[in-house]
Amino acid sequence: MQTDDNGVGPVISQRESSAAHEGTPATAAPAIPGSSGTTRPSRAVPATAWMAGPAPAIPSPIVPAPAVPVPVPAPGPPAVPAPGPLPGTRLLPAARPGTAVLGSSTARTALLLTPDLEERVHHLPLELVRRDIAGDHPGVPLMLRIRLLAEKTGDPIGGAVLDIRHWDALGRTEVRGAQVTDPQGYAEFRTVHPGWQDGVPVHIHAEAHRGGYLAGGRSVAHSGRLHLPEALTAEVAQLPPYRSIRTPRAVNDERACTLHVVPRDRFDLVSGLLASIVVAVSA
Repeated sequence: MQTDDNGVGPVISQRESSAAHEGTPATAAPAIPGSSGTTRPSRAVPATAWMAGPAPAIPSPIVPAPAVPVPVPAPGPPAVPAPGPLPGTRLLPAARPGTAVLGSSTARTALLLTPDLEERVHHLPLELVRRDIAGDHPGVPLMLRIRLLAEKTGDPIGGAVLDIRHWDALGRTEVRGAQVTDPQGYAEFRTVHPGWQDGVPVHIHAEAHRGGYLAGGRSVAHSGRLHLPEALTAEVAQLPPYRSIRTPRAVNDERACTLHVVPRDRFDLVSGLLASIVVAVSA
């Protein structure tokens, strides 16, 4: 044993410390209750284990996100080509700016009236030049508006004579009247919904004349039938005096060019009907 140079106390050398430990008996580790009383020697941990640092992190496996199904649009109906002009009709070019038109659905398509084979003399009594052709004939009132256009240009034809006729509501007498078209090609008539005869579809016969028609001169007539919609005629046929007609009614061909007719009051046909159509002639 040695004494510290500073006088603090005795100093035990490394050799003496080792000898002291060798002479001291080892103390047994306490037994764990419920065990066989024996103890297992503890394993020495290498001195370098704590120097290695924390264990490397194990990367978690990458799980791909579930695929999101992409909605597939249901196939639509096959494209239907736009219908062409109906038989007896012809597509007209657009009217020139500043002219009045009936509407986008009827402004370009018109009933093409058929011309006579040759020019001839026509006679029209002046008393038939009238707007009201129904007179005192009974029936469902019908206001008819016709517009006359040139086939090639689509321009309105003013100063022409539109001559119309049809059977009265009883299908017995023919009513007739004529009007001169205004500068925009319009002519209007007040009449009644026509009656019918056996084998003939319900229609209004129309003729367009250009020339000296009113003066009894020579002119070429363009004529055609203005058919009434069958669905509407079937309703009118249930009203008086039409229901007294015993003659079977012929049905129009679905492809035939019909008038555009709407009721003044959709709940009461007796209040009257409004009809319109565009017709064309080869100028």
